[in-house]
Amino acid sequence: QMDKFIANNLAGDLSSDILCRRFLLSRTKLYQIAKENFRMSIMQYVASRRVQKAKELLKETDLGIKDIADRVGISDYNYFGKLFKKATGLTPGEFRRR
Repeated sequence: QMDKFIANNLAGDLSSDILCRRFLLSRTKLYQIAKENFRMSIMQYVASRRVQKAKELLKETDLGIKDIADRVGISDYNYFGKLFKKATGLTPGEFRRR
């Protein structure tokens, strides 16, 4: 359920507080579930899902990079670029060109 919720709400606030309230979990339990099911922290998992969706949008649409960042819930364009490059080794523009 959590994976589906995250995938369907990438553009929104997916902070640990929001996820705890949504799934009626303590922060400790949320972190435990994430480690067991995603093999990473919940925030790392959310970031990875956002990058994954951004990659799809870069491949399949002509949306601008700023628009894609907004659609995956990252309003700071510079942070989006850094996060994307850290995850893929490429900037969003380089990824699109390749």
